[in-house]
Amino acid sequence: KEIKLTECVKVKITDRKGKGPLTDMQILPFYRSALKNDAHDHAYFDYFISDMYGRSIYLAYSKALTDNSGEDYRRAILMLFTPHCPYSNDWIELFDFFNYQEDLKQFMESNNWNQPYE
Repeated sequence: KEIKLTECVKVKITDRKGKGPLTDMQILPFYRSALKNDAHDHAYFDYFISDMYGRSIYLAYSKALTDNSGEDYRRAILMLFTPHCPYSNDWIELFDFFNYQEDLKQFMESNNWNQPYE
């Protein structure tokens, strides 16, 4: 399959991810509002990327949860934070933790990633 470089997301490859612009305490309320009853107080937040206009994306995933049948599961979401417009924060759930690239691309496009604010 041919790779179209114009459709790729460019990210610096490092052995460590820097800290993002938000603290866990700033992220936690939005995470709780997104996942409601599945929001876990011991969730993990990983900074993913920021655009040139200050929007940032974080990955959030929970510790193992148990469903009604006793099976363990985890929920993972991508959360987008917009610094000057908190009402436009957004999130999507990742159902396939290893094949999320197309979902990420659509999520970024639908949130005007790397586009100036109107």
